[in-house]
Amino acid sequence: MNASVRTNEDVVGMGAVIRDHNGVVLAACFSRFFGNFSAKDAELIAIREGLRFAIDAGLSPSCVESDALKIVSAILSPPTTSC
Repeated sequence: MNASVRTNEDVVGMGAVIRDHNGVVLAACFSRFFGNFSAKDAELIAIREGLRFAIDAGLSPSCVESDALKIVSAILSPPTTSC
């Protein structure tokens, strides 16, 4: 999953590619969202929408890849507060 932000146009583009365990492409999608988003928010939206796309396609994601290291680290880190 990946996101691109165009701040001068208030638009975010996101794309996702779903592959099987051999790397064969099973499905792909692209969406556009309008609004003033930070790069962090755009990456989070891309991950959410990519997972939603996979689930809607009847697939069960077992691995999520992103080039946004801070986002991935935050998702993988244990919670810092309790509910």
